[in-house]
Amino acid sequence: MGSEPDRKRRHFSSISPTPAMANKQPFAQLSEDKKLSTAVLQYQNQKLAQKIEAQKIEYSALENKFSQLKEKQKPRDSTVKAVNKSWKGLGIELESCSARTRDSNVDQAVKHITIIRDGGSAFLEDAFLSRLSQTGATECSSGNNCLDQIEEDRSIAIEKAMNSLSNSIAAINDLWHIMDGLNAAVLKELPGDGICGQMASCESQREAKNLRLMVGDLHSKNKSVARELQKCQDIDVKSKAELMYLRGSIVVRFG
Repeated sequence: MGSEPDRKRRHFSSISPTPAMANKQPFAQLSEDKKLSTAVLQYQNQKLAQKIEAQKIEYSALENKFSQLKEKQKPRDSTVKAVNKSWKGLGIELESCSARTRDSNVDQAVKHITIIRDGGSAFLEDAFLSRLSQTGATECSSGNNCLDQIEEDRSIAIEKAMNSLSNSIAAINDLWHIMDGLNAAVLKELPGDGICGQMASCESQREAKNLRLMVGDLHSKNKSVARELQKCQDIDVKSKAELMYLRGSIVVRFG
């Protein structure tokens, strides 16, 4: 059976782990921790990959939209550039002609300025000046420096156009007044019952009426062209604002 010390030694050996088993337990714990950390990292990497893929799709959609807007903007840019060039040249010529006409008729323009404001052409003038005063409400809130410069240039152009229009209308009114005065003076000199006098009077009246109709028609055409130009400018401003927004979105998301 053995002695008492042998029995105690065998009993202690049966309940105590061997040194090899004791060394394996810490390594097993470390292995489990590594497996858990690897699983967490794999999950996080998977989520990041999904997020990157979604951002790639969104970026591709924004790029496509940006390209479409650029293609749409190309013909508008050329049209607006051509219109602005023609408008600028017309404004310079009109300003020069109206200034010369104003200088040559300055006395009559001052004398008969009330006729312009009370006559039939006052409505056309007020309507046109009112349209010129409208600067549009579709400006982009970003790019303040650029918009300030645009607004300043537009204000200068409006002021020049208003001066030119006022001078032109004053000159036209003066010509009408002179023609009426000459017609009345000629009729007084001619015999009252003369056929030539009646024919001259009718002819002068027809010419004056045709001239007034031509001026009114020019005003109507100018208003129509101005409305179309304003539409093009509004579309141009909206497109540029959307392009700036898309650029900002791309920079913020992927810059």
